Amino acid sequence: MTRSVPCTARTRRGDDRHRRGRSRAAAGLAVNAFSSISLDPPLIMVAVNANASTYPWLFSAEHIGVNIVAENQVGVVRAFARSGGDKFAGLDWHPGTTGAPVIDGSAGHFELAVRYKIPAYTHTIFIGEVIEAAATDQPAMIYLGGGFFAQGQGLTPA
Repeated sequence: MTRSVPCTARTRRGDDRHRRGRSRAAAGLAVNAFSSISLDPPLIMVAVNANASTYPWLFSAEHIGVNIVAENQVGVVRAFARSGGDKFAGLDWHPGTTGAPVIDGSAGHFELAVRYKIPAYTHTIFIGEVIEAAATDQPAMIYLGGGFFAQGQGLTPA
């Protein structure tokens, strides 16, 4: 079954110590398992692979950001999809209301207070209450059948 989903970059900010004693200003990864759960209270779920290099750091977060990647940000998606390294190097972003990283130029973002962490085989489902949300006029990038697509003028490879 082929389905289209918006590309999201899940982020966390902090200045605590991560693996091997390294300090990080921010961490993140690309996810495509993202969905609204409830409008009252506003809840969103994001599934994260427990083997992801940033998983332990995200698991300890009280607040996380979900950035809806714009169709012109294929470089952001590719950076966040790779394992390891500083995914924020050269990326314009700012701390949001909760301190979660908000990627500049994105189609929109959510800042979530983590309410539940549910183990699901190889993943953990994070359920967060929306604390802050914003959208821009940028069209979102779409992930469909293993590829990235722009939707602004129909589905064209990004």
